[in-house]
Amino acid sequence: MALLTESILLQGELTEDTLRNVEGMVARMPNAQQREGNYYVSVLGKIGKHGKDWVQKEFKRLGGLMGKGMSNTKRLEMGLKMNILQSFIQAAE
Repeated sequence: MALLTESILLQGELTEDTLRNVEGMVARMPNAQQREGNYYVSVLGKIGKHGKDWVQKEFKRLGGLMGKGMSNTKRLEMGLKMNILQSFIQAAE
């Protein structure tokens, strides 16, 4: 998915076809990976709607929430989301 992230960001535009293709890829993933894939699709949708700057803002927002009286499960979930966001940030550099 990292190469796909970089490719999409280099194109500078997220088309509906690209989003549908990624959704199809996620649907074919093993069940254990689909949650991460679904968040990846969600991030792509947000980028399409709000622009690339949304990723950095969301990363900072989640970072500010980390560890504030949350369960281990929630902390792991947020860490996973931050890792996915980080892949978009790195691809944009």
